[in-house]
Amino acid sequence: MSNSRKQAKQKKKKLVGALPVRRNKRGKAEVLLVTTRGKFASWIIPKGNGSKRLRDKDAAAREASEEGGVSGHLRSRPMGIFTHRKRNGKVKKIKVFRLDVKRVEREWLEKKQRKRLWTSPRRAKQLVRAPKLRRIIERTLRRRQSKRRHLPVAARSQR
Repeated sequence: MSNSRKQAKQKKKKLVGALPVRRNKRGKAEVLLVTTRGKFASWIIPKGNGSKRLRDKDAAAREASEEGGVSGHLRSRPMGIFTHRKRNGKVKKIKVFRLDVKRVEREWLEKKQRKRLWTSPRRAKQLVRAPKLRRIIERTLRRRQSKRRHLPVAARSQR
């Protein structure tokens, strides 16, 4: 392998993200979105650089804690990958893991830099820009509904 390829491979950072999901008081699913930093903030999921020391899912959990102030159970398998255009014009691929939220902090590391919004998956799809991220959010909604459909009637009424 040539030196330029080695350098390009070393510079290429893995990006990971978490899709935090919780149930509201009525049992409906809600998704957490956070704003990007900067003058023209837009809504996105908590995301950031992967780590050599952490598994991808653990790095995604760290980002959810830092950017959104949430923690919980992170699924082992990624839900999908979407592309995000950075302010400098570069396009990055982000591996997304679902986070079943157990705890929401009132204070968190980036509270002064970001806003957070708990919203329905349908509304979240309207707010995010990346089409593939919209599909990942939609899949979360579909999986939840399909699991519910396959439950016996008695189990559905107990939920």
